[in-house]
Amino acid sequence: MKTTLESMNVLVTGASKKLGGLIARDLPKHGASGVAIHYHSDSSKGDAEQVAKDVEAAGAKSVLPSGDLTTDAANEKLFADAKAALSGVDIAINTVGKVLRKPIVETSEDEYDKTFDVNSKAACFFIKQAGKHLNDEGKLLTVVTSLLGAFAPGYSTYGGAKAPVEHFTRAAPKEFVERGISVNSIGPGPMDTPFFYGQETDETTQFHKSQTAMSAFSSTGLTDIEDIAPYIRFIVSEGWWMTGQTFSSTVNIRPNKGRAPPPGRAAATRCVLRSGGGDPRLRFIFSSSNVAGPAVDNRFATQLHRQQELFWSDKSKTAAWRRLQLGRMKQMLNDHRDAWCEAIHADYGKPSFEQAFEVILPTGVIDNYLAHLDDYIAPEERELPQRLADMGYRGMIYREPVGPTMVVGPFNAPLLLVIDPAVAALAAGNPVVLKP
Repeated sequence: MKTTLESMNVLVTGASKKLGGLIARDLPKHGASGVAIHYHSDSSKGDAEQVAKDVEAAGAKSVLPSGDLTTDAANEKLFADAKAALSGVDIAINTVGKVLRKPIVETSEDEYDKTFDVNSKAACFFIKQAGKHLNDEGKLLTVVTSLLGAFAPGYSTYGGAKAPVEHFTRAAPKEFVERGISVNSIGPGPMDTPFFYGQETDETTQFHKSQTAMSAFSSTGLTDIEDIAPYIRFIVSEGWWMTGQTFSSTVNIRPNKGRAPPPGRAAATRCVLRSGGGDPRLRFIFSSSNVAGPAVDNRFATQLHRQQELFWSDKSKTAAWRRLQLGRMKQMLNDHRDAWCEAIHADYGKPSFEQAFEVILPTGVIDNYLAHLDDYIAPEERELPQRLADMGYRGMIYREPVGPTMVVGPFNAPLLLVIDPAVAALAAGNPVVLKP
């Protein structure tokens, strides 16, 4: 799995200014070798060209596709052009958006259509074409809005237009998993960009600043784009194992009408462990939330990192590896059946039907493991303490191997005394040293 940005080719939409431009400039500094810098029209071409110069100064190749992305054909052309220019695309990041701040009772049909065309329709077809054109083990990220989890006057149509993307983000990974493509969204809070100020008055701007718990520590009192770029960089590189998630990356909304949160209350993060793509190895999927609740003890994060290290250690073998080893053992038993039966007869003088049974029974055990392996390695949900359940956590038990296993057989027979624990260890994903 590709876990760094080294030699990766990136496509960023809306990359001529602000967050999109910052992302396009940032990724080459961390190893990306090519960036397709999408811009909408001639009015933003000059800004896109400056981003391209900065990208090339960082040692990466740049290309400048352009166009309105509110049609499937436009997105298909975007990916085709980027692939041709960069010899493939590994990471696709969509920052395109159109904001509308207006009471729903005053919103016209034309305003509704234009808002949904950019925020929902364009995002849907961007995801579609990414699923078709990204390289295997690619990364796909859409920038949405923290309004998916919070509510502000006048943003009903805008928030509603972004809402479908959260579902697209959950559904697409199920369809792209065979090629190892991760799909996520990130929802920044009100950002210090013209995108925000164009909709707000001085009074409402101050209101938004007053509603964020960490506003005193940002440079503007709003979300700084420089604080969002590292999250995006992580999600499309080291965070490859997260998929199907929408992350809220805003400072926590103040409870109690703008007053500071009471002691012991803080923004929490839900963590879910899942098995993905038929692979029994651990997959870590984090779902961010601005849920107010007790702070999470660091020991949970420590345990997650220990489990991630187990994944990387290769001690946890895939289902395909387990089936291969079980099949080899079965073949070995069948290939040497006659020799085994002769040895048992020589040692114990057993009749032929018992000799055959010594081999048939172990192969039957192997067949049973092969038939039910998916059930054996499936995770089981377990009840959590109420405090964690109330915060949105789920508890899952994964049957994980512990490492190489030695099986020592004290006698030549019955064969099952040696084969049964060896087969069980292989089915659990453990390499086995077998000494009859």
